[in-house]
Amino acid sequence: MNERDLEELLFDVLHELMSASEDEDDPLHDLGERTGDIKRLYTFEESGMLTEDRGIVVTCVDRSEFQITIVKSR
Repeated sequence: MNERDLEELLFDVLHELMSASEDEDDPLHDLGERTGDIKRLYTFEESGMLTEDRGIVVTCVDRSEFQITIVKSR
């Protein structure tokens, strides 16, 4: 696994949980409801960040923003 693989995995998991929150029949619905404050997800590349790092930008409904940076340690 490399940084891009992990970025894609984390992005997909968060996106799937966000979708599950909208479907009460989805087995992940309860966990997905915890993502209710997330408005949008972007990769660093999609957001135009000037960095070589991989990562995800999480924008919340209250307009707060978080960056999850993925750095290979070994």
